[in-house]
Amino acid sequence: GQTAETSIATDDLILLSDTSASGALKKMTRANFVSGVGGDLTPAFSAYVGTTTVLSDASLTTIKFDTENFDTDSAFNTSNYTFTVPSGEGGEYFFSVRMEVEAGGNNRYDNFYIRLRKNGSSTLKEIHYYPGGADSPRTNTWELNCTATLAAADAITVAVYMDFTAGAPQIQAYSSSSEFAGFKILGA
Repeated sequence: GQTAETSIATDDLILLSDTSASGALKKMTRANFVSGVGGDLTPAFSAYVGTTTVLSDASLTTIKFDTENFDTDSAFNTSNYTFTVPSGEGGEYFFSVRMEVEAGGNNRYDNFYIRLRKNGSSTLKEIHYYPGGADSPRTNTWELNCTATLAAADAITVAVYMDFTAGAPQIQAYSSSSEFAGFKILGA
């Protein structure tokens, strides 16, 4: 028989019914109630290959994501192509990598993989593709998506490995071709 509230002031008290066996009522202020509920999905970033990256045969090449679409916390470095978790922002993250690979001319390649690296050497996630050698198309777009638990100061980079017989395969430039993006999905 009471009128429902349509707004809550910051210092208003809110009563909650405890679902445990006691069934006790608990009170909280609005400020405490909304703390930790939901999230703003930041830090978040998106960077792309602004300058075509030529790959070396049978070696791991760090991809030069040198141009940002956005970077909410200034956590992505376009000089060393690295996302670094800011202080106080540890937690669960989602990452997405998309690469357009151009073999060039009539060249084909046999083995290609994308590796998401943590702190320079540890493999966070890796995905292998075997395009089929002589029967493989000259241009392919590959993707890797993953979630990861990270702590402040963890640094994430993207590298690729490719076996090819001749020519100079490359990662294509432009924001729609090759992109590295990520955002925080859950706090620590």
